[in-house]
Amino acid sequence: ATRFPMPQRLSNGEYVTAKYWGISKQQIQDLFDRCRADDLWQDEDTVNDFVTKFVRPMTADKGLEMGVALMLNQSHPLAVNLMVSHAWSENARRFFEDVLQGMASDEVAYICFLSNFQGTAEQIKAQLGNRIEYCPFTEVINSADRMLVVPCEELVSAGGLYSRLWCIWEVYAAAEVGIPIIVASARKKHEYLKGDKGDAEGSFADRARCGNPNNPE
Repeated sequence: ATRFPMPQRLSNGEYVTAKYWGISKQQIQDLFDRCRADDLWQDEDTVNDFVTKFVRPMTADKGLEMGVALMLNQSHPLAVNLMVSHAWSENARRFFEDVLQGMASDEVAYICFLSNFQGTAEQIKAQLGNRIEYCPFTEVINSADRMLVVPCEELVSAGGLYSRLWCIWEVYAAAEVGIPIIVASARKKHEYLKGDKGDAEGSFADRARCGNPNNPE
């Protein structure tokens, strides 16, 4: 049976779906600056580390199962016009720098670790549903004006960004609806997308997976 994605809910009980889980460029900059000034910040941290250190503590105790983006904009949820496609294994500092460089001042982004509620595994599964054509990523792509693809150094040896099945789906979905797809300016070399063995071994896309590409299990 189809299990549709669970919307997030405001404190007044109003449900809000993914296309309104947006965060502005200024809010991203403010969050980045604030976290970098915190004693917990380390420049070598991954996005996964960032979620553990900063995102979950910001949202876990509110009792609303609300992501950072909606939490910051409860009085006026922001409609997303920029879909950011990326992988969680990346360095958090470089990711924020690439996103801020690639965003226009008036754009509102969907960034999964800031837009989705980062709760338990069951809570995250409930937000995604069980049909990819209805999941938050697809809803956002269908309403966005463009996509910013942010590859990373960490996946170059593991097949590049296209070793991530979610990233392949997001780029495919964006191409299907015809929105512009822009690669972050600092990561445009082919190895960021196909990996450093892409020419010798072919694309890693046929072996792409949702787990950690560096872990064969």
